[in-house]
Amino acid sequence: MNAIKTVLAVTLVAGSTAAMAQTTAPVAPVTLKQTVTTQLQDVKSDALATGQATAQKTVAVKEATVAKTLAAKDAVVVKTAEVKNAVVANAVANKEAAVAKTAEVKDAAVAKAVTAKQVANEKTVAVKDAVAAKVAAVNTTAQTQTAQVQAQAAQDLATVEQKAAAEKAEIVAEAAEKTAEVQADAAEEKKSIFSWFKKKFA
Repeated sequence: MNAIKTVLAVTLVAGSTAAMAQTTAPVAPVTLKQTVTTQLQDVKSDALATGQATAQKTVAVKEATVAKTLAAKDAVVVKTAEVKNAVVANAVANKEAAVAKTAEVKDAAVAKAVTAKQVANEKTVAVKDAVAAKVAAVNTTAQTQTAQVQAQAAQDLATVEQKAAAEKAEIVAEAAEKTAEVQADAAEEKKSIFSWFKKKFA
């Protein structure tokens, strides 16, 4: 539209110039038409070149915008992938750490349970051994005391028997002595009685 206006303006100027020039030198109509046609072709060529340049510039701007948009999109995709990979790596690391911690806790619990069981077994064995030792000591003490009591009883019995035998022997001896005295007294009395009768009836 601007190009057409320019052509018309140039034509009017050329017409005015031709009219002014008629006062000095006449211009043939064919020459004026050729001049206008040439100027229109030039204007048309300039407008076409300008349009092509504008179109090329628009295409270049559009391609640059598209390239920039694609680059930004690629950057976002790369960043998203990096973030996603980082999140996945962090999750995997956390999971592995949790698994390792769980395994450590489990191993520690098992070790603690085994240790507690061993301590309980050792304590049970120690108590059992202590009880057995105490029972053995009690049995030994009882046997020793029984032997001592039996020995003391045997000794006491022997002493009592010896004392009883001595007392019995003493009683027997005393009884024998008294019996002998009684028998002697009886014999003496009997002898006296015989003597009395013998004297009385002589």
